[in-house]
Amino acid sequence: FDAGKAVFLEKPLATDLKESQAIVDRVAAEKRPAAINFSLAHAPGLIALEDLVKSRRFGKPVSASVDVQFAAWPRPWQMGAASWLSKRAEGGFTREVVSHFVFALQRALGAPEILESKATYPAGDGAETASQARVLFGDVSSVITGQVGGTAVADRNLTTVAFEKGAI
Repeated sequence: FDAGKAVFLEKPLATDLKESQAIVDRVAAEKRPAAINFSLAHAPGLIALEDLVKSRRFGKPVSASVDVQFAAWPRPWQMGAASWLSKRAEGGFTREVVSHFVFALQRALGAPEILESKATYPAGDGAETASQARVLFGDVSSVITGQVGGTAVADRNLTTVAFEKGAI
């Protein structure tokens, strides 16, 4: 932005909420192109979910859940970035993976409101090994859970939205 160029940002915008808000405020004030990398933005599953929410073919959404599990954190293919992904201040699966699913649910169901959350951390400065949150997306009650260990596969992600007459 300082050079007068558009920006394509990786998430998180910053490791501090005030810094993140300053970036958002600057983008809004300067009205120049900016985007954040959320890989699910054009995913067929999100497009189908948005269609079901808008069309009401399955009725109204009544609940949602996100469950992520990892054999190890960081995942084997992320070991080049383990020096920060394994640390509480900048890494962890909630920031790195869960954020994508929160983005998707927010876009399909409405703004999130965290009702309660908790995380389990190892001694020292390591990233979370488990997390759980209850979140409202619009008026849809949701549970988000995550865990390192307990699965043999490197990466298992499951997001479900239940409607009055079905689920996706």
